[in-house]
Amino acid sequence: MADDGLGTLFGLAGKVAIVTGGTEGIGRGIAEVLGLAGAKVVVTSRREEAVSEAAKSLVDSGVDAIGVAADVRDESSVADLVSEVRERLGGIDVLVNSAGGSFGDSFERGPVLDLKPEDLVESYRLNVVGTFIVTKAVAPSMRQRGGGAVVNISSMAAYSAARGMAAYGATKAAVNSLTRSMARELAPDIRVNAVAPGHIDTPRTNARRDEAKRARQLAETPMGRYGTPVDVAGAVLYLASAASSWVTAEVIVVSGGMTGE
Repeated sequence: MADDGLGTLFGLAGKVAIVTGGTEGIGRGIAEVLGLAGAKVVVTSRREEAVSEAAKSLVDSGVDAIGVAADVRDESSVADLVSEVRERLGGIDVLVNSAGGSFGDSFERGPVLDLKPEDLVESYRLNVVGTFIVTKAVAPSMRQRGGGAVVNISSMAAYSAARGMAAYGATKAAVNSLTRSMARELAPDIRVNAVAPGHIDTPRTNARRDEAKRARQLAETPMGRYGTPVDVAGAVLYLASAASSWVTAEVIVVSGGMTGE
């Protein structure tokens, strides 16, 4: 393929990208990087106020962005999201499934013997079922546009056994498997890949890090620092762009050298 420059490979001009969980943390960083690459970005999460604030902040930084509130666990809510995006922006080319977490308002993380069955079920609903629901809803619109790219946000927790992270690790291992299955079924017009971050510096995760945990996490990260949302976003941009046009069913690790062994 003739290369007309890096903009041809990595640019997203004319593309519409949805970023779930795009109001904070990793999702927010991804939304900004995709927007700076030229995409029209749709940030979504459950909270209307957070969605509006994130969209305004992105617009102020030069990104063509809108916010649409939606709950990825609710098929009706996601259907409304897709319908509104198609009506306002014409279609969808890129989906980043970043909504998720190791704890939330309906479940907690912790040692296996302290967990309730509901903690596993609700973690799975958010991290796995949410990814499934949004991808399924978006795929027809992508195909009408000639194809697209889905990027799921996994985690190094899928590979490593950390105390208190059994439920989360299990859901992210499921996301990796779901990614590969979706990739095979949606090919060749829709590519599906994932990014597995290591320890990332975000306000949400930092709130649960004491000094002992920080020392342990940095010791197992050869790069000697926490990653940033932009570190993750660089890999997402690659997978969302023409630079990865022959890449699907892959999980790219972005961990500062952490192996999970």
